[in-house]
Amino acid sequence: MAVPAQTCGASRPGPARTALPWPGRSPRPGPGPRRPAARPPRPLLLLLPPLLLLPLLAAPGASAYSFPQQHTMQHWARRLEQEIDGVMRIFGGVQQLREIYKDNRNLFEVQENEPQKLVEKVAGDIESLLDRKVQALKVPQPPDDAGGGWAEKEIGRCCRELPESPPLAGQHQGGRHHVL
Repeated sequence: MAVPAQTCGASRPGPARTALPWPGRSPRPGPGPRRPAARPPRPLLLLLPPLLLLPLLAAPGASAYSFPQQHTMQHWARRLEQEIDGVMRIFGGVQQLREIYKDNRNLFEVQENEPQKLVEKVAGDIESLLDRKVQALKVPQPPDDAGGGWAEKEIGRCCRELPESPPLAGQHQGGRHHVL
């Protein structure tokens, strides 16, 4: 069903109407000295205060439930800790290791750690690791009569001029421990 567009004036034949009924003014003048601002209808004025008070009345009750209390969160944390501990025991094999230890207790020997030996072992391991890295970084020196290129000679000269690094923590040098 077609609706005639008589309100906009586009369907009427004849001369075009101007959009501005008053000279220099918009089609609908706003509030001004001659025309007061339009007021909302009376029913809206009656409903506005209760609508504004409704969120304020509901807010105190809602804010109490918006975040859990401290004891509730502590309870949740304890339960979560127990669940994680149980899962780790099952999947980590702690119970199985305990059973193996109990069954074969006579095969195990518990010894007390000696801190000095542990430190010396770790220092030796670190020293050997660093020595291997230094050896990997060293550039082999070409013989003088090999007629190597300029770059190879320059690299060899630079490597000979590098100062020796200070000893690392725990390294032995001359029978003494050096700590940086």
